[in-house]
Amino acid sequence: MGSLSRSGQPRPGRIDLRVLASPEFARDPYPHYSAWRDHAHVQKVEGKSCWMILGYDAALCVLRDHVTYSSKPNANVSPSLNGADQPAHTALRRILQPYFTPESQLTRRQRVGEIVRERLEHLRRLNDFDAIADFTSPVAHTVACDWLGMTEQGAAVIRARDVTSLTWRDVEDSIEPDGLMDRLAGSDAIDRQTLAELAGFFLMAGVETAREVALFSLQLLQQNPRVVTELAASPSRLPAFLSEFLRLEPPAHTLFRLTRSEVELNGVRIPAGKLLWISIAAANRDPLVFADPNAIDPSRKARHLSFSVGPHFCLGSHLGQVEGEVMLSEILPDLPRLLDRPGSPELRFVGTDGAPSLRQVVRWRLSLR
Repeated sequence: MGSLSRSGQPRPGRIDLRVLASPEFARDPYPHYSAWRDHAHVQKVEGKSCWMILGYDAALCVLRDHVTYSSKPNANVSPSLNGADQPAHTALRRILQPYFTPESQLTRRQRVGEIVRERLEHLRRLNDFDAIADFTSPVAHTVACDWLGMTEQGAAVIRARDVTSLTWRDVEDSIEPDGLMDRLAGSDAIDRQTLAELAGFFLMAGVETAREVALFSLQLLQQNPRVVTELAASPSRLPAFLSEFLRLEPPAHTLFRLTRSEVELNGVRIPAGKLLWISIAAANRDPLVFADPNAIDPSRKARHLSFSVGPHFCLGSHLGQVEGEVMLSEILPDLPRLLDRPGSPELRFVGTDGAPSLRQVVRWRLSLR
């Protein structure tokens, strides 16, 4: 069940943990998502007491409904924000919202451009480089530190820690004047322990999201040279293309919720207290919502779920969009040369208890020469 058929094609049926853990799935999970979704939009994961949500409408229903579905399963990365429910989540989000408006994030564009250009100048002097270690990770880390107002050295130490173990003492010496963390600390609206947690969570989420958005956008461009030509001719279309890249390759493949009571979802009865794996990656390619779902079409009107929806819509989505646009626009003149190189990125899934949570590029050698 959920395995490969003799022809080598994914076979519909219950989702098999062995398939989710396989290198083949990491290399290309989308045929599997499609086969499973064609079988049923809501399915129990074989061997586990949890259900995977594969259809767009079902995912939308769960993500919008904070009364029926709890966000507590996300407490390991952010108990006060991502893992919190109402009313605590609403109260904290109301305090943070003014710092995350589209207008406030657009002001970051010039600074992000400076950071990207400085890194690219360094890379042009190298024969080749690793796309993660030498480009996307350093850029994303510097941008996050600059935005939060934290020293890069201190932030690197914090990023290596478990978010839930951080204390204000761990964080305060890394905070610089006039950054986001300094302003939040000065407002006294959030207690120091929660601020320490938020510093760790914002660093983790900001760096990982920006890094993977840039890397998978580059991979999609490598696979679609026609799009590189289109963007070179019309750079102003980059925001629309980036939105489509985000649909095709979401930063997080799976989001998590917990049923508060027994529910019926798409005709499937799920008991109270059960874990749901919401497959954003599968929902974003649901053919009932997106025509020709595996194709790049920047004119699409349907909204992707890559930044979630509802009460937990990603606070940093605007900064992520700006950062992705700037990174791609700065490297756009180099794309034909950069991507005209044999070899593909090495991929893996980082998951929680078998779930395909984050799909990551591990290694990818590139050159700007």
